[in-house]
Amino acid sequence: QAQDDARIRASAEAKRSGKPVEVAGLTSAVSSTVANPDGRSFTTTVSTRPSRVKRDGVWVPIDTSLVEKDGALVPKAGPAVKVSNGGDGPFATVADEAGNSVALSWPAPLPRPTVERNKARYTDAAGPGADLVVTVLPGGVRHDIELRERPTAQLNYRINVKTVGWKLQQDGQGRLTLTDSVGKLVAPVAQPVMYPKPAHAEKKAGNAKAGTNAKAKADAETKAEDRHRRTGRIATRLRSEGDHQVLELT
Repeated sequence: QAQDDARIRASAEAKRSGKPVEVAGLTSAVSSTVANPDGRSFTTTVSTRPSRVKRDGVWVPIDTSLVEKDGALVPKAGPAVKVSNGGDGPFATVADEAGNSVALSWPAPLPRPTVERNKARYTDAAGPGADLVVTVLPGGVRHDIELRERPTAQLNYRINVKTVGWKLQQDGQGRLTLTDSVGKLVAPVAQPVMYPKPAHAEKKAGNAKAGTNAKAKADAETKAEDRHRRTGRIATRLRSEGDHQVLELT
């Protein structure tokens, strides 16, 4: 009944104003419905990933730009994510409204990051010439280790993982999944991979003159495709250690 009333009100307002009106109660993180100005029809838009988030009872567009709050970095309007502003503690924490969470920690204190929109970069956190980069996405968080210098030996990284409610698991093929207390899949975890950064292609495309923009763009896209074809495998091992887990990357 409440949804029917909301439809009627939105339809009447759309007809009166001559503009589409969002139907309260039919909006979610991945969909929205508007009443059309004809006073009879409705249009629903559905996305494959979250495009809005509820703030103080109102749905607002997602903005993953990082801002400081209570000693941490959080998105202006996005998922329940906290990113470290340096020091001890998790470098990224993701939670839901029910209190479930997963926290990722670096084994050593982090420097204060440099922030660019939705990215926090911890320079040399993973060793000389190796930065930890945390990126907030509409649906969660991603972390990369960016090597600014070519390594001379095998690299080994340890990430401490602590969960509440949720459980991080690894199957026999090495795939990682995040499940809830009854074993239901919360989210698949992307398999760690390594790949070359196409800096040359990006620079070439950015410096191209007007007459060669199309060719430069095509060259950049080709370089990006080559990058994806040249991904390298990372040996991944998840094990328990005291009250937390350790994700080892080699």
